[in-house]
Amino acid sequence: MLSIILADDHPAMRKGIRIIFENTGKYNVLADFGDGKALIDFIRSNENVPDFVLLDLRMPIMDGYETSQFLLKTYPEIKVVIFSMHVDLKIISYLMKSGIYGFIQKNAEPEQILDKMDIIAANQKSIFIYPNDNSPDFIKDQKKLSEREKELLQYCTTELTYKEIADKMGISPKTIDKYREELFKKLNVHSRVGLALRALEMGVFTL
Repeated sequence: MLSIILADDHPAMRKGIRIIFENTGKYNVLADFGDGKALIDFIRSNENVPDFVLLDLRMPIMDGYETSQFLLKTYPEIKVVIFSMHVDLKIISYLMKSGIYGFIQKNAEPEQILDKMDIIAANQKSIFIYPNDNSPDFIKDQKKLSEREKELLQYCTTELTYKEIADKMGISPKTIDKYREELFKKLNVHSRVGLALRALEMGVFTL
């Protein structure tokens, strides 16, 4: 059974998420807390660390951002997952690059949360931002990408415009458009944000 600790400053949300995990029979919720400091104090006082930590971003005393950075440095064996309503691609990008395993938006359905956690349990990074494709099949499609398509995908995690990306890659904007349309088809997304999220999930990004 996989062990998990939750941190969210809304008691009702913690209770609901706890029930979702416990009803699967696959997860043992060791504890839940209203802030990151209480969670860290609990982990420090126990010999066995959890498999997962599910963190809200906005919490008092010690928020999810600060808590995740501490856990990544001190307990790298823990898979840290952010669970938040606040979607900011820059923050998600930074957190994924720093080592968290996933981001799940709070308006996800219970089965969507569990699907993403199953992917993460299999050591694959995963993101759910509603509406978004749930299927992990796109990860297999990485093998189908050309080197140029992978290069464009990396740049999609930056703030460069498509024209600036074309200049960096030494190709025309029309060629960028062609590569972008191919990526949309292969990765089952429909926007620049979707491409950036896929890149982060795959571990394909430019630091």
